[in-house]
Amino acid sequence: MIPQVATFPILTTAMLFVACTLDATEVLPPLELRNWKEEEVVRLDAFTGKIVVLDFFAHWCVPCLPTSQALEKEVRAHYRESGGNPQGIPVEVVGINIDQSLPARTQFYIRKSGLAHVLEDKDGTLLKALGGKGIPFIAIVDGRKATPENQDWQLVSASTGFNGSGQVRTIIDGIGGQSKSIPDHPARGNLWPAIFLEKGQSQLMEASVETLQSDAVDLLDTSFRYRRSLPGGDIDLSFTRTAIDIAYRPPPAPYAYSVETPLSRSERMASYQAGFQETGVNPVLLNASGGVYDGYADFRSVWIDERFRQINNTSPLYSDADPSGWNLAGGARWEYLPTTGFAQLDLVYQSDVVSPGYEWQIGKGLVRGIDELETWAASLGFENVLTPQIRTLHQFSAIDTTARENRFSYQGSMNYAAGEQWVWRPVFGLTKEDPNFTSTAFGLTIEYELDQAWTLSLSGRHYDDSGEIEDIAVISSAAPPMDASQLGAGIRWTGTDRAFRLQAGKYRTRYDEPGIGQVEYYHLYQDRDWLYLECSFSLNF
Repeated sequence: MIPQVATFPILTTAMLFVACTLDATEVLPPLELRNWKEEEVVRLDAFTGKIVVLDFFAHWCVPCLPTSQALEKEVRAHYRESGGNPQGIPVEVVGINIDQSLPARTQFYIRKSGLAHVLEDKDGTLLKALGGKGIPFIAIVDGRKATPENQDWQLVSASTGFNGSGQVRTIIDGIGGQSKSIPDHPARGNLWPAIFLEKGQSQLMEASVETLQSDAVDLLDTSFRYRRSLPGGDIDLSFTRTAIDIAYRPPPAPYAYSVETPLSRSERMASYQAGFQETGVNPVLLNASGGVYDGYADFRSVWIDERFRQINNTSPLYSDADPSGWNLAGGARWEYLPTTGFAQLDLVYQSDVVSPGYEWQIGKGLVRGIDELETWAASLGFENVLTPQIRTLHQFSAIDTTARENRFSYQGSMNYAAGEQWVWRPVFGLTKEDPNFTSTAFGLTIEYELDQAWTLSLSGRHYDDSGEIEDIAVISSAAPPMDASQLGAGIRWTGTDRAFRLQAGKYRTRYDEPGIGQVEYYHLYQDRDWLYLECSFSLNF
């Protein structure tokens, strides 16, 4: 199938802290911040007698959104329903926006997060005064002793990152009793399998359907995904069912065997994948995943297998293919620059039982090709927030597969917020494999936000290669040089807890004339025009 990348204006600070970092339990000086999108100035004494959780965020900060959602649903709502902490002290959560660059995106973030109170911290001055080196940054302030005349506010805890609402509530519950604080780098959460028994913070369910249709090949993917956020990390489970339908045609004369006949063939593949991504404030976070599949992974394998079956199924040396496979992966994400620089290293092992090729050899009869492959892959990626408008991703990978030379790839992409409603996402890729395989790809997606809920998109992609490499000692089924292009349009609706996306487009593939050893697969590598359609729906709860 065709392969397939968060927003607020900033608050103006009228009066700020002294330019120094405040330690926990230190008294805060007078503070005035402007209300989001209003001229009204809010003083800290508006929350006199309460415990206040300050949630510093920006629209471009990916981990900020789930943090704000958790604080609103699991902290503010919890204490509102219970009438305060165990000592009866009211609790309030206040969002503090540190970026004014794109007000429309900030407004969307506020609506999606559900934040009830939002103030502006221009240029993040308050954040810096509290010692914050990145976001999300959570500060808990005790205003029990404060009055309009006596601003005796105590900074109880301040921490970069978010390790779950449980820790925040533990601190809040101790105010007025025995105080506790969040450590700068809390211990990692429980690891597998105990993590599965933890109470979840939020959950995501997603269903999608994707299809590619042409004159001789129809492909349909149906996928279901479930993600559960826990105090120590995120669990991700997915299931995909792929339907492959081909209208097989033998090669033209004189390359067709007399036993070959046109026919329609259908195959189904099921795949299951599970993963765990550690979350928290540690600069290095681990991830692991694994999966299995059963069935043909692509239409080309079905087509080639059908030809070998028709030619050789009367031989006792022929056996039906039963493709399947499994994979394991592990990696680590390193935040080498607070909230703006990330490195991701992943290692993958893949074992595949594939549909083999066959060849008649003098003195040996029918010879079966390789049907078991092992693949090792390593990838290293760098994601950087260069400015509030620009994010970049550079990814390098190396792949080692049975009976092939090593393959090396690079892919670069950028997310550029070109204006209040516009986002541009260019992408470029390059792959090399000895002795002479080269492929390049480039594309651009443009998104335009109609309003806070609806977004339109236009996309275009181009791919070309020098022809696939076939190094198994059987009749060559390698594809000749190819170029492909895609043009599409889409629309996306995003609500507070659900989202819907629809994309459609045209996809075309063009091949060079097949070589002498490839002409037997003339109809497989025909030029084709495809119709592409994708629809997905997701629900957060």
